[in-house]
Amino acid sequence: MHKKIGIDLGDTEITVSVVGDGIVSRERAVVALSRADGSFLGIGGDTDRCGSEEGEEVVLRRIFREGIVVPEYTKAVIARAISRHAASADSAPTVLLSIPCNFGEVEESALVEMATLAGAGEVYLVYSPVAAVIGNSLDPNRSAVIVDIGSARTNILTVCHGRIFHKKTYAAAGAGFDRAIAEYLRDKHKVKISQETAEIVKKKIGTVWVGNEKRYLDVRGRDLTNGDYCTARISSEEMFVALEEPMAALIEGVCDAITKIPTDCVQEVFDTGILLSGGGALLDGLDKMISGVTGVDATRLFDPEETVALGLSRLLETGRSFHAAGTPNISRYIMKTATAPQKGSYV
Repeated sequence: MHKKIGIDLGDTEITVSVVGDGIVSRERAVVALSRADGSFLGIGGDTDRCGSEEGEEVVLRRIFREGIVVPEYTKAVIARAISRHAASADSAPTVLLSIPCNFGEVEESALVEMATLAGAGEVYLVYSPVAAVIGNSLDPNRSAVIVDIGSARTNILTVCHGRIFHKKTYAAAGAGFDRAIAEYLRDKHKVKISQETAEIVKKKIGTVWVGNEKRYLDVRGRDLTNGDYCTARISSEEMFVALEEPMAALIEGVCDAITKIPTDCVQEVFDTGILLSGGGALLDGLDKMISGVTGVDATRLFDPEETVALGLSRLLETGRSFHAAGTPNISRYIMKTATAPQKGSYV
């Protein structure tokens, strides 16, 4: 029995899907290493037993450092997925990996090599925005701007009539939102909070649209004036101010993508709109902000956090051979040859 595995290499989470089983795992993109000799102690969910913080014996490392793939960590993640979900197969599994839009031939070749060394047979790559489109059963022949907002990076891709005209990766993303919130509390309230606390604040009252209902949250941190623990009461309106800088960088990227739309596709892109995926797309008011600034309707894709993983699974489920692509990166081949889905349409 031949297995086909899709791995969404997210910035903070790794999501694995297997043809026939759907999404089989979703866990944090972290490895635990021995401080003594650098050996692996745990990967993903296995690191929970090592503790959530570094200690005298354990060092925690993200699989992606500032959005850059670390080969040895990536190899370990892929090998673990294969051993878990294809150990009983009679041949090396086909593996499809999501990649950021800024990957070039060097990075792509390194990733294919790591996957092969990890035990994969055929290895293919696809840009995360392309997988997001497929994951939502959308017509890849339509024209649109797709914005996939992860934790460490945002991938923006412009497609017109099945062709990729523009692709770029930006640092403005979810982790940047968290840092901006932490910096705001430090500067305005003189309270120091962790990145984890900042993320909680973002999810509970974070917004980039002042017209929404005003909300409040009591945030506990350390008073920078005396070092004691204290509580600061902050409002959602303050979040609009705190997130202004990272949002400006994100909006700039979206506007740049819009300027790259070919003249004959402009109307169709405006009709389809800007499609938002990734965990960062869940930020309150983000769709309204992008729509308001660009004049183009922005819509969150269904289940934005898992749509890339679903897209990988659906691509593998078609049973299509990707050999004709002539390259491990099948993104352009998929957009050019895919047909409109029987179900689903652009939102």
